[in-house]
Amino acid sequence: MRVAHETNALLVCDARAVLHENAFQNSDESLGRFFRRREVHMKIGTIAIASAAAALVSTAAVGGPVKPQPGKDKCYGVSLAGKNDCAAGAGTTCAGTSKKDYAGNAWKYVAKGTCTNIKTPKGGGSLTPIAR
Repeated sequence: MRVAHETNALLVCDARAVLHENAFQNSDESLGRFFRRREVHMKIGTIAIASAAAALVSTAAVGGPVKPQPGKDKCYGVSLAGKNDCAAGAGTTCAGTSKKDYAGNAWKYVAKGTCTNIKTPKGGGSLTPIAR
C-alpha cells in the first residue's frame, strides 16, 4: 500500500509541475501580448499629443496679427506671399497667409517713415490698402 501511495503522490506532483509550467508559459505569452498592445497604444497616444501640439503651434503662428510694433508703420503692398504681418483679405486668416507677392491688401511692419519710399516690382508701398 505504501508503494501505491508513493506512486500516486509522484503522479500528483508531476501533474502539478506540468500544470504549473504551462500556467507560466501561457501567462508569459499573455503578458507579451499585453505589453505589445500597450506599446502600440502608447505610440498612438504620443503621436496624437505631438500632432495636437504641432497644430496648436502652427495655428498660433498664423492665427492673428503680429503684435503692434512701436516706432513702425503698417505698410501695404510690400510683403511677399506668406510673409505679411496681417490684413490679407478674404480667404486668409491673417499673419503669414497672403497668397501673392506685394498684395495691396496685406501689410507688413516697416520702420516709421520708410513705407512710401519702398519700391517693389508692382509699385511703391502705401500706408493704406491699395488695389492690386
